Amino acid sequence: MTGFNCDTDSERSAREETRSMRILGFYVIAFLYSWSIWFGSMLLKGVMEVPVNLLVSLGGLGPVLALAGMLVFWYTPAERREFLHRLGRWRTITLPVLCIIVLLPLMSITASNLIAGLIDRSIPLLALDSQTLEKGVPYLLFLFVFGPLPEEMAWRGIAFDDLSKRSVLTAQLLVSILWAAWHIPLFFLEGSYQWELGIGTPSFWFFFLNLITTSWIYGWIYITSSSSILAVILFHYAVNLTGELTILTGSAEMIDALMLGIFGIGALIHSCSTS
Repeated sequence: MTGFNCDTDSERSAREETRSMRILGFYVIAFLYSWSIWFGSMLLKGVMEVPVNLLVSLGGLGPVLALAGMLVFWYTPAERREFLHRLGRWRTITLPVLCIIVLLPLMSITASNLIAGLIDRSIPLLALDSQTLEKGVPYLLFLFVFGPLPEEMAWRGIAFDDLSKRSVLTAQLLVSILWAAWHIPLFFLEGSYQWELGIGTPSFWFFFLNLITTSWIYGWIYITSSSSILAVILFHYAVNLTGELTILTGSAEMIDALMLGIFGIGALIHSCSTS
């Protein structure tokens, strides 16, 4: 019995070491690739001009490349099959969770617009962005394929999943902070959405607050839906789609970040207490 327990401990230790190495490898690849593209483009400014949207998209492939590296070189065939099952897992998305996925972003933006409208009386309850509507369905599909789908396969499907096997609290905090930090170079990339927010402005701080606390909601949805990557992909898309289709003033954006922040804190507490 003693030898059996030693072997079990040894195998467990080996699995933990492998998991730690591939988590580290995932983040090194994701950050190294994305930051090299974004910071490198600034060094080449004036020498080679590339559309900022293309630079943002190219740099955004970092998590996808890291995902591919993990699946090919670090995952066993059984783990790859299990990843695909998590990717398409829909039966575990309960009705209450589905309602949160679909309605929370819209309700938060609507309430934020209402509160901001009562304060400054300058905007309607819900204003649609005509420019986004004019781009039509192809643009909405582009938002899905080049945003929520690859990002959540990576951030939650790989990084969060591995970290949560050790500690849900560690997974929630580490993934949220590193996910937010991954965006830092975009604040120096002229013409990007983050560059327009400015560095050190209230919008700058609320951007990071929103990313971190919303990440906790993603983590909660992932855990509550029995590790369904599909669930967090849908929520990410709902957040992005609502943001693209509606117009928010600066004050409404801050209110929206605060409201999602409150929900995020609740999601963080609940996910850790039930795991």
